[in-house]
Amino acid sequence: MLKLCKPRRIEEDGSIVWWDYAPDYERLGEYCKQDVAVERAMFESFVPFTSEELSNYHLSERINDRGMPVDLELARAATAGAEGEGLSAVEVLTSLTSGRVTAHTQVARILDWIEGEWKRLPNLAKPTVWDSLQEPDIPYHVSQVLEIRLENAKAAVLKFSTMLDCNIDGVVRGLFMFHGAGQTGRFTAHGVQIHNLPTDSAVGAIPILKRRGVSGLKILGNPVQLLSQMVRPAFLAAPGHTLLIGDFAQIEARITAWLAGEDKLLRIFWEGGDPYCAFGSMAYKRAITKADINERKASKACVLGLGFGGGEGALNRSLKKDNIILPADEITHLINTYRETYSRIRAYWYRLRDAVLLAMYSRGTIIDAGLISYLFDGEHLWCRLPSGRLMCYPFAKIVNDEWGDSVEYQRGNRSPKNGATEWPTVRLWHGMLMENLAQAIAFDLLMEALVRLKTWSVRMHVHDEIVVEVKTELAEKLLPKFTQIMSEVPPWAEGLPIATEGIISERYV
Repeated sequence: MLKLCKPRRIEEDGSIVWWDYAPDYERLGEYCKQDVAVERAMFESFVPFTSEELSNYHLSERINDRGMPVDLELARAATAGAEGEGLSAVEVLTSLTSGRVTAHTQVARILDWIEGEWKRLPNLAKPTVWDSLQEPDIPYHVSQVLEIRLENAKAAVLKFSTMLDCNIDGVVRGLFMFHGAGQTGRFTAHGVQIHNLPTDSAVGAIPILKRRGVSGLKILGNPVQLLSQMVRPAFLAAPGHTLLIGDFAQIEARITAWLAGEDKLLRIFWEGGDPYCAFGSMAYKRAITKADINERKASKACVLGLGFGGGEGALNRSLKKDNIILPADEITHLINTYRETYSRIRAYWYRLRDAVLLAMYSRGTIIDAGLISYLFDGEHLWCRLPSGRLMCYPFAKIVNDEWGDSVEYQRGNRSPKNGATEWPTVRLWHGMLMENLAQAIAFDLLMEALVRLKTWSVRMHVHDEIVVEVKTELAEKLLPKFTQIMSEVPPWAEGLPIATEGIISERYV
């Protein structure tokens, strides 16, 4: 249908000759009528926005329009330096994967490497890669490999290139897609993928890169790694301003304990204790303090990562992020200790599973699981969150497999394969149910905080973080107010121990 958009030919005198064939116009008309019919059917099938959802969408778009300033000098130095030093995609892939992958076309090698670093992907088709990049737990080095695969290895420093391509007057806009993450409703990233940046920031290396280029970074370490650690601090405040960065501390672990009524963990949060040291002391049967670095890191991985039913593989992947390798028997011991210590969380997984199955078998009946409710309308499985917001699992059905009765649903896909006629099918197991709830409630808390901060200059938000810009001379005074606003507990979340940590920084770190 693009034929009519392009000239048939351009004459020597510069005049344009267009395609002008009646059957082509008729075909185009039928094509457009079908488009309208499909869009009308989609509109009629969608559940309309509530007034609150529409207001939240408008707030999100105002934040998108405000945008986030970027350090263009840094971005130019990174891209020019990478090209000048010949930092090709081959070198980046080799560095990121320790030599296991040397080309973006090595599909089997990439899949095997990703499985070892994160989880098994079914393929490297564009829809799979795109969906994987939106997942909140994807390790940064895995996201870099997938981005190189997605872009056909066209750039070694993709995010810096995107900053240069997408900025207007030094500001990148439209960073967030409202309700982009399927069931949970969380934001997803658009343009510069800011949801999977490394937590370590090489701020000190920025002046060296600007003055001496990529070659100057070699004295500090691996240039590829250092460049990746400069993406986060490439976002910065406007002149005369600084950033307040607030983070909902351990929010998913807190939500999990709250939903399950796990008093042992809730008490630690309410009293301002260290949940990692507390768990470590039980697991290692001795007092664990912050001085016990490796033990505390292992305990942190358990508290933050085992609430969603994960086993040995999940814990090993979490520990690997901190370069911690433990023997299999210690991994098993940590998992068993978590499930025994926080037995109410484990029990709640199965309560959710049973509630979903009962809802599926009891069409039209609301089935409660504590603060959560499920209902199957004969086609879709609905979940009511404590906030009152609904999650939907489309085209849910009961299947029987090696685990007995289970539920499957069809997950929406914004970039399906060519020729695809159905959404991919996903098995809804108890760990996914728990994880979806924690992430969805975390989104509700984030969204309510953004609403309370609507008169502030919110520049960006990343998962459980909010970044606002204030005048530099007011930063110290405004930081406590900012974190207080973020920490407010909505009426529907009574009993949830929310805590916010905040810092002041010229750059996003």
